[in-house]
Amino acid sequence: EERHFDKALAQHAEATRLNPSFAEAYYQMGRIHAYQWNYEKARGFYQKALSLDPELADAHYGMGRIEGEQGSIEKAIASYREAIRLNPRHTYALCRLGLAYGATGRWDEAVSALEAAVRVDSTYTKAHYSLGQAYLKLGRKGEALRELALAGKIRAAPQRLDE
Repeated sequence: EERHFDKALAQHAEATRLNPSFAEAYYQMGRIHAYQWNYEKARGFYQKALSLDPELADAHYGMGRIEGEQGSIEKAIASYREAIRLNPRHTYALCRLGLAYGATGRWDEAVSALEAAVRVDSTYTKAHYSLGQAYLKLGRKGEALRELALAGKIRAAPQRLDE
C-alpha cells in the first residue's frame, strides 16, 4: 500500500511540476498525506491548493478534517461551512459538520447538518447513524430508532473510500 501512495505522490508532484498552478494535484497530495496521518504535510498541500483556488471545496473539507482530528473543532466547523458554501451537496462536509456540532454539544445544529447530508445521499450509512445518535441526544427516540435502523439496513453497502 505504501508503494501506491509513493507512486501517487510522485505522479501528482510531476503534475505540479508541469503545471505549478494545478490546485487539484496539491489537494490530492494533501489527501494522501492526511490518509497517512501526516497532518502537517497535508495542511501545507491543502493551503497551497487553496492559495491557487480558494473555491476548491474539497480542500476546505480536507482542512476541516485536519482541524477536527487535531481538536480545533471551531476551525473545523468554519472549514466545513466554507466547503458547503462552495458545494451545498458536499455530503462528507455536511456529515462532518454535524459531527463537529455534536462534539460541541450543539445538537440542533448537528441534526440540521446531518439531515441535509442524508437528503443529499440517502445511502450514506455514517450520516444516518450519526443523525440517529443526534436525535437520541435530543430525546427524539422515534426518529433516532428510524435512522439507526436505516443505517443498519444500508450498512452492507460498499465502504466509502473517499471520505
